[in-house]
Amino acid sequence: HSKRTRWGIDVEWLIGPFSFKAEYFYTNWGNIRKKDVGTQLFQGYGTYAECSYLLTGEDKPRNAPLSPNFNYDPCKNQWGAWEIAARYEIFYASKEMIEADFAQGANYLHGPALALNWYLNPRMVMRLNGNYLWFNRTVCFDSHRFRQETVFIWRVQSFF
Repeated sequence: HSKRTRWGIDVEWLIGPFSFKAEYFYTNWGNIRKKDVGTQLFQGYGTYAECSYLLTGEDKPRNAPLSPNFNYDPCKNQWGAWEIAARYEIFYASKEMIEADFAQGANYLHGPALALNWYLNPRMVMRLNGNYLWFNRTVCFDSHRFRQETVFIWRVQSFF
């Protein structure tokens, strides 16, 4: 059995309505064995940096739900809290895994993400995220082949 190593570091800075967060991780799984292919070393890392700003002036809480200054109530012309956010992310996995036929597709990707978050009250938030990713190799899925990807995600979250 090979020795496996994982470690990471992260930083976070909150000041009023502004937040910044960055994280880096590294993993080394040592040698991985695949039947009929052999043994191959696997290493990888990932990193991101993101920032956000609450347009409605609330202080960004750490590890707690955001409480809007005014909960959503259209009868009172109150619209909750609004936040914009941006992130850049990178992921790398050792190319030897693909070259040795342990895996298929890209081993490196990177790209930006943008978000608009609407906090209706401390228990409900709607999020719209847009991600754009570039791949270092062509990714094949069924009959589709692509080198980049654009994804839009809308979700509603409720906190209990």
